[in-house]
Amino acid sequence: ALQGHQRVIGPYKPISGRMNRRFEVPTTRGYRWLSPLILRLFADPSKIESLSSTYGNINTEFIEGDLQQLGISPKTRFQVRYGDQTFTVLLATTYGDVPRGEWVAFLTAEGRLRIARNHENASKTLGCKEGDKIFIAPAK
Repeated sequence: ALQGHQRVIGPYKPISGRMNRRFEVPTTRGYRWLSPLILRLFADPSKIESLSSTYGNINTEFIEGDLQQLGISPKTRFQVRYGDQTFTVLLATTYGDVPRGEWVAFLTAEGRLRIARNHENASKTLGCKEGDKIFIAPAK
């Protein structure tokens, strides 16, 4: 089970067993196996804080510490899940770090995670809105 200030910060995948059904989830302290009851009680994805009306960038409530605890550092790729869509994103310093149309992410001046697409509209691609839940996880 989760201990201390640990929280689930990424997508989970069901793992069927003979005795019961469990889930593997990324948390602020690494991957854990959780029962469905514990998962329902402690799942805490981030929310979409705001969307850029001009470019469709997605500003989340994830902070730098969340990324660090998952082992996501600059110039590394990680997974983002919104609804039933999962995609790989590069934590970058400029849009030029990825080809046109690719997913990219930055930490804003306020220390929040911004998810975008190079020369594309990220929020229209996903069909997301402010307040929606979004998950992150290390790339597999």
